[in-house]
Amino acid sequence: MAFNINLALDHYGELEEIQAVNPSGAILTAHQPTVFEDKIIISKNGLAIGATGWFWCKGVFKVSKNTAVALSAGDIAYWDITDGNVNADNKNNKPMGVVLVDAGASDAFCYIKLNEYAFQEARSIVSIKNDSGADLAVGGVLPTKPNTAYSRIYVASEAVTDSATGKFYSDIACSLAKNPAVAFTRGIIVNWLASTSNFLTTATVTTNICIAGRVLADAGTGVSTAVIDIADRG
Repeated sequence: MAFNINLALDHYGELEEIQAVNPSGAILTAHQPTVFEDKIIISKNGLAIGATGWFWCKGVFKVSKNTAVALSAGDIAYWDITDGNVNADNKNNKPMGVVLVDAGASDAFCYIKLNEYAFQEARSIVSIKNDSGADLAVGGVLPTKPNTAYSRIYVASEAVTDSATGKFYSDIACSLAKNPAVAFTRGIIVNWLASTSNFLTTATVTTNICIAGRVLADAGTGVSTAVIDIADRG
């Protein structure tokens, strides 16, 4: 069986590995998911029955998906050991991770964050004054220090009115509005164009531009959102 597990962002640096005895009771091929205790892990290499080897337990992966099922960003994907793909069935399958990018029913693959179950997993929240000139809803973007080497964006973790101080994520992977006329390739750094368009772009302009973060999954033309890590600005 071809498992179609591809490591996304192998340069990204958020992989975690564990060493374990093959828990499957069968021969494992390279990149084959298997159940270990209460989670899914992925073999790095082929492994004989009873042998000890290395497994990925965290990271961003492109995995094969049941083509009868649509999955949305934020959904939990469940690994079907029998069919060798992910689906939305939580009755008979183990949770594998959170879906990072919408995947339609006809899509053969989806991007997941292995053994993470919160789409907007925040590692740091800070209190900042909203000086954007507008009220921000949850998930709203606050650009800071535009047009400088220190520019960056924050994402509101609560509704924050204009000129008020509120709580913002400073370290998060999330889906933000994107320029649909431009294709993003995973791994590139993109910018936030504020005031005029309020979306992610690959363009470099002279005003209202902030470094936004690194793209976690491909997002082609016609797609209006992209998943990025705002803490990784290159």
